[in-house]
Amino acid sequence: MRLSRILIAFLISSILVFGCGDDDNLNGVAYPRIRLLLAPGAQYAEITRVVLSVSGPDMEPVEFDLTIDDDGKTASGTISIPSGRDRVFTVTAYSADGVEATGEQHVDVLEPGAEFLLEIALKPAGSVPSESASLYFIGSLGADSIYKLEAGQVSSFHTISDVPPYITGLAISPDGTLYFTIRGTTHIYELRNDSEVLLYDHAGGDVRDIVFDSQGRLYFSDIVGDTRSDSFIYVLDDSEATVFYDVKVSQVDGQWGGMFAFDNDDNLWLSAGTDGNLYKISGGVPQLMFMSQEINIRAFFFEPSGDIIYASIYGSSGNIIYRLTVPEYIQSEVYVPPDPGSYIYDVAPVIAPLGDSGDGTTPDDGTIPDVETITGDDGAPMVLIPAGEFQMGDAFNEGRDYELPVHTVYVDAFYMDVYEVTNARYHKFMDETGHEAPGYWDDPDFNAPDQPVVGVSWHDATAYAEWAGKRLPTEAEWEKAARGGLIGKRYPWGDEITHDDANYRGTGGKDIWAEQTAPVGSFAPNGYGLYDMAGNVWEWCADWYDGNYYSISPERNPMGPGSGTYRVLRGGSWRSTPDTLRAAFRTNNDPTATDSHLGFRCVSAQD
Repeated sequence: MRLSRILIAFLISSILVFGCGDDDNLNGVAYPRIRLLLAPGAQYAEITRVVLSVSGPDMEPVEFDLTIDDDGKTASGTISIPSGRDRVFTVTAYSADGVEATGEQHVDVLEPGAEFLLEIALKPAGSVPSESASLYFIGSLGADSIYKLEAGQVSSFHTISDVPPYITGLAISPDGTLYFTIRGTTHIYELRNDSEVLLYDHAGGDVRDIVFDSQGRLYFSDIVGDTRSDSFIYVLDDSEATVFYDVKVSQVDGQWGGMFAFDNDDNLWLSAGTDGNLYKISGGVPQLMFMSQEINIRAFFFEPSGDIIYASIYGSSGNIIYRLTVPEYIQSEVYVPPDPGSYIYDVAPVIAPLGDSGDGTTPDDGTIPDVETITGDDGAPMVLIPAGEFQMGDAFNEGRDYELPVHTVYVDAFYMDVYEVTNARYHKFMDETGHEAPGYWDDPDFNAPDQPVVGVSWHDATAYAEWAGKRLPTEAEWEKAARGGLIGKRYPWGDEITHDDANYRGTGGKDIWAEQTAPVGSFAPNGYGLYDMAGNVWEWCADWYDGNYYSISPERNPMGPGSGTYRVLRGGSWRSTPDTLRAAFRTNNDPTATDSHLGFRCVSAQD
């Protein structure tokens, strides 16, 4: 039996009253039965023993061994528990190697004759070190402000000036723009040039939380009335809000405070506030995924790794930001405010603004090009690559003959996907079209939602692009975009390369992916705000391949040869050498080829 979370259900079937405790009305004996519910994906040693102990101020501690039933999902035993006040129930689960998991729950009053459900969340044994995280949070560290936490250090990011000061919701768009809501109002604000700009005025109840999904769509929740029985989550599209989900607060123990998030597969999750519970919406119904009796979960978000960052509020442990590793559900502290009276209302991840490489690299004129962004029909963020000339080919004369001659090419403006097409987006394409799954779809090294889809042929990539209302880039468009506005550089960021720049053969620095793709966006973008233009996966281009094409290429918008045998691939991959990650490097493959290093991204014309 593999456990990460165990719910202990005490079903009191009969009570034998006997004289113990100071209050005669609270004397009795309980006969509980215990049910074990398993969290998905947990990997722990087999549990061989479950021990329940009970203590209280007016009783001697008692301990009971429970029997694990044949089904591996229940444990049972007849135990005598004196009724009374302030009872502490502690469960310890043992494996052959020792203590595997523990949990504790406090009951204010244990009354005889009452049937009740007692839930105890067991956490894996062993200490968990704190991990750093980059995030924004709303807090009252002396003033209601938006703060930034990075490398363990907190700095004030923005103090609200033109609107009431009680901020309750915070979200970051895919382009790094910050949005927030104000408690007791129907307003959503955008932080633009350090000023608060009203984005939307909701006609319903108080707007409580705001969240972006992976496709860049903005959602918000509202709270109506004290009972919150008419609470909804809306999706905002072109200043028009439509109901996305009707929250039945009775299904989340009546404790929903309006806080929600999307995981990396865009599944909706809710937090049940003072109950410390997290629910995943499955088939329209909340399914309990995690609970923590000692911590009241308020706001939360999912990291690319799938781990959950969440803030506690009003709990006995204070107002703290935690990380919850998934699927093990191991909890560790990320940030503890110096003042225990400080409140943390919401948390949101730090997203690098498009066009900011993060390492100070800029085009040769010393400026980062203005970046215009749109969202494609497939929900993927795209940036405008400006029209203009660039030098195409190997300016260092250190590559292959087919990278020469260097020649001037003019390309019209176009939009390009910020990221390589991910498994999550390709999954949606398959669902809507019935297109067959690519190679490696079931390989755990390559099938995470935020990894680039691999094992796709040129024909697969073209089919996706057509479904998304886009196309594959020409080879000239790809190289212009990859260079990011830099002139005469080897790579999208400059002339040198380390594993801090890209995912390629070997590991080191930020590159921890030895034999697999990295989640898209794991490294700094280039000057146009494009991620992974070198390494991770080779990217299919629209052109047929011809090693002599540069000698006859037209100067404006070259489309490649009219026919051929192989299609162009650009960018290098996770198993490539640094030489093949150069912006000028060209290669090719049969358009039917599929492999674990072949992927793509799309482009579309500027209207």
